[in-house]
Amino acid sequence: MVAPREPQRDALETIFSFFLGLMVLAFTGVGVNTALPSARFDGSTISIALVASATLSMAVSLIRSHQLRIVSNGLLLGGVFTMLYGTGWSIFGENDWTRFLVIAFALVVTIALGYAKFARSREATASGPAPATSGPTHDETALGSLAARVARLEALTSAAAAGFAGENPSREGR
Repeated sequence: MVAPREPQRDALETIFSFFLGLMVLAFTGVGVNTALPSARFDGSTISIALVASATLSMAVSLIRSHQLRIVSNGLLLGGVFTMLYGTGWSIFGENDWTRFLVIAFALVVTIALGYAKFARSREATASGPAPATSGPTHDETALGSLAARVARLEALTSAAAAGFAGENPSREGR
């Protein structure tokens, strides 16, 4: 049985994911400006580096996303924010074709990684459980064991109750 979600915990997870996204954006922006100081006034070079970094962040967010949901969401948000920042820088580029290609690449990456993150996981969930095998599964074995243990406990409880009442349960055919 799945434990109910706590609204306060959900809110804190959302805030943390959003904050992690902003930190990824800040780290990437400062990192690109530090690594490419001569390109500060060349919007096309900065935008290419930022969009490439955003792509990397968004791709990393897909790794083990079902186990590290909060970190994965933060990295995805950071990639989205960085993608927006990078395409914003492309507007300042002088070459129209470079600007167009940067934005087109950002669009393709966003659609592909968005599909991988959201649509693929929804399809896996909608497909349902795996088909049953011919032998008993772990759950069926556990249920059989549980039923035997419950029957044994019932017999012991009956014997104890009969003992307290002064009866002999072995004479009753048990």
